Parts: sequence; C-alpha cells; structure tokens
Amino acid sequence: MKKEQREALLSQQIDQVLTEQIIARTDWSQHNADVGLLSCVQQLRSLPLRQPLVRDVLAKRLIHNKHNFSGEINEMLTRVYLMLGLHKESLADVVSKHRKVRLAAMHELYMMDIKVDESIVQPLLFHKDELTRKYARCFLIKHAPSASFEFLDQVKDQFLPWEQYELHAIMARRDCLDVPLFAQWIRSDLNPGVVSFSIKMAVHFKQHDAIPVLIRLLEEGSQELRKEAIVALGRFKSLEAEEALVLRYASESIPVKLEILKALGRIASGRCIHFLANVFYGATSVDIKKSAMRSLVEQGRQAASVIEDMIAEAKGIDKLVIQQSIHPISKH
Repeated sequence: MKKEQREALLSQQIDQVLTEQIIARTDWSQHNADVGLLSCVQQLRSLPLRQPLVRDVLAKRLIHNKHNFSGEINEMLTRVYLMLGLHKESLADVVSKHRKVRLAAMHELYMMDIKVDESIVQPLLFHKDELTRKYARCFLIKHAPSASFEFLDQVKDQFLPWEQYELHAIMARRDCLDVPLFAQWIRSDLNPGVVSFSIKMAVHFKQHDAIPVLIRLLEEGSQELRKEAIVALGRFKSLEAEEALVLRYASESIPVKLEILKALGRIASGRCIHFLANVFYGATSVDIKKSAMRSLVEQGRQAASVIEDMIAEAKGIDKLVIQQSIHPISKH
C-alpha cells in the first residue's frame, strides 16, 4: 500500500474513533466524559503508535480536530494527546539540533496547548534560527507569567504582523494573564515591531498610562511609528495629545497629516475647530480637505455655526467636499 493511501486510511480510522467517542458525544457529565475519553484512548492505543507514520498521522488528526472545535471537545482532545504520551517525544525534540525536527515538535506542542517548561523555552529565545525564536516567544506568552514579556527587550529580528496577531490572540484567550504595562516598550530605541505591538496592546488593554510615551514618540519615532502613535492617541481620545498633534501637523507628510486629522476627529474636544477649518481652506489635497471636514463634523454641535458659515460660502470642490461630509452631523 502506498504511503498516501495508508495515511488516508489511518486518518479515516482515527477520525471515526474521535467522532464516536468525543466529538459526537452530547452528554458531557463527568462520568460519561471519562468513559468516552478512556474508550477513545484504548482504541487509539491499538494502533502501532511506535511507527513514525502512524504517530504523526494521529498527531495531525488531533491538531486538525482541535482546531475545528472549542470548549469541552477541544480540552478532551488535548487530554487524549497527553494520555497517549505523544507529548513526550515532542518535548524531547524541542531541543533537537535538527531544525525540521525541532520546528515540527514546537508546532505540535503549540497547537495541542501543551505547556513547555520555561527553563526549556528561555534559551530558545536566542536560538540562531529565526522561526525557533518566534515559536519560543509564542510559547512564553501562551503559558508563562507576565515576567516572560521581558523578552520584548531582546527582540532583534523582525517582529512580523502574523506573530503580533498570534501573540495578541493568545493574550485575549488568557483571562488569568497578568498583563504588563506596555508603555515600557514604547521606545524608539527598541525593535520597531516590538514598539508597534506594544502600542496596539496598550490600546487594546486601555492602558492610558501609555499616553505620555505615545506623545513623546511623535518627536522620536519613524514615520510608521508616529502614525501608529497618532492612531492610538485618537483611540484613547487623549485631550492632552491635541496640542502636540496640532504642532506636528505642518511638518508631517500627507499620510501622517491624515492620521492627525482623524485623531482630532476622534478626540472631538471642540478646541481644534478653527484649526480644522483653516486646514480645510489651506489644503490643495482633496484627501486632506475631506479628512479635515469629517473631523469638523465629528466635533458635533460645537462646530455647527462654523460649518454653517462654510456651507454658505462654499464653491466648487469645497462645496462638493462639504456636501459629502455633512450627513454625519445629524447624529450629534
């Protein structure tokens, strides 16, 4: 029998056991759950698990089904994995010198929600292989206490968006996680990916203590980090950031100017009405005009008289932009 055919047959056999004993089970009382679990493990142990192909197919089917189900089923599949002892080989392989073996083991343990001792993971944060370092970071956030966030100080390689997303998702699922103050990693001397991630996390966890360092980043950061800081300040509706945003406006590029205008619209204190009107009249860019006008509208009733005067005087492109922006004013 060809390898592909054997894998397909094994997958079908394994899925049938998992479905009958765990996935299709409707009665999740403690007794019935334990009976189903033991029956499942007993049937799967009848497979020749010492054969690498059989063991790998079983692990893949457990991962596949765990990915597709949540709650009790998800937890039971992890228990099946542990009771079969599949984790032992992978835990040993985490420190393998062979990249393919090491990464496969890390992926399997990560997907099956198996905790790896921090003493094993910590050295992997400095491994020469970039993907190994990335997996190690995910393991620490997934299972370790807040002190493990200290690795953010040491990140030298690219902290890619997919990794940031994965870490964010892990943190969102860990209700008991002691979330650190991310302001400590919002510094222009750190890895830009780490700073970007920390800005997003500060906003997500509503850490208003980050506002002063975000304002400081407007003077120190790269254009991309300045944009992210501006977006964050807008989402915080930071009144204390308004003056800094207005002062930065003239020296910034159009993409950053647009973010400043949007942020002033979100803050909507009413103190920047004349600034926004002047930006509208002085702009040659239609995008700038639109953004300034929309932010004026967001000021609500405080800007009503100014907007009425602008409507009365508007001609040409200004009139068109105002007409397209004016409808949201009815919501205030």
